[in-house]
Amino acid sequence: MQTRLRRLRPLAACTLLLAGAPAFAQTPATAPKAPASAPSAPKAAAPALPTFEEIHQRSLEAMGGKEAMEKIEFTTVTGFMEMPAMGMKGAMKTQVAVPNRQRTTMTLPGLGEIQQGMNGDVGWSIDPMRGPALTEPKEMAQQKTLEELSNGRLDPREVFPTIEVRSLGDFAGRPCYEVFLKNDDLEMTSFYDAKTYLVAGVRMTMESPLGQIPAEVVIEDYKKQGDLMLPGRSTTRVMGQEQVVVFESYSFDPIDESVFELPDAIKGLLAAREAREQAAENEGENGNAGTATDDAPPARRPRPRPRPKTDAPSTAPTP
Repeated sequence: MQTRLRRLRPLAACTLLLAGAPAFAQTPATAPKAPASAPSAPKAAAPALPTFEEIHQRSLEAMGGKEAMEKIEFTTVTGFMEMPAMGMKGAMKTQVAVPNRQRTTMTLPGLGEIQQGMNGDVGWSIDPMRGPALTEPKEMAQQKTLEELSNGRLDPREVFPTIEVRSLGDFAGRPCYEVFLKNDDLEMTSFYDAKTYLVAGVRMTMESPLGQIPAEVVIEDYKKQGDLMLPGRSTTRVMGQEQVVVFESYSFDPIDESVFELPDAIKGLLAAREAREQAAENEGENGNAGTATDDAPPARRPRPRPRPKTDAPSTAPTP
């Protein structure tokens, strides 16, 4: 059970971010039809895929518009999370504040409370099986990227040097457009419903305590929440396991900053890590200093040059 929870834990907090990320929805082009009176005419070429600029604009419109997204500074989502293969189902609450602050709490009967958060600079998690833990730098970088995309304030072109509109095909039983995005920390493929332009799912490689894990998220059941269209359900599949999250309610009311403060157990881990880093830095400096003095070969004294033998005393200066 512990291994399964470790596989799914990094995805729990990210599910909301993936679901709310701006869709790169694509505008389908219309191919010209061959005249009915010319059956021997060559078939029309496949519709050309739209540019990324078209995708990005339609994406924002489908979600409710960039202006509406930028107005949202706080989001609280409540619902439940279920892992059918493990027979587990429990309440879930995620609180997000711009920029880069997030806290998710899940309560699973028979297991207890699982928490995961980020205060802008430090990511962390606490669960009954593993205890308190700090988020590794690569995983933290991924979470920050997803959070920044989800609030609509960041142009994806500023994050991903590589963006490719690849195809129109099937995803989760729906015709969807496929967009590939990549930077040094994150590689993902997003799928967008060809009819609604809303994000239908994501495939990506997640950083986790177990290393890199391929994951697929299917996002559906969109409803109007305030001025935005937001998902009501997501299904995450990773390493043969499935996690279902149902978002029952959304609130955009302010959230007290104390929600995002680091728990005492995490503060202790952070202080210990900083102490280790400082000790390693000091040791490195001392080692370098020792290398410059102790390891240097001793200076060689020049040998005296022998004086030439003469029968009379020399008045010339000694060489």
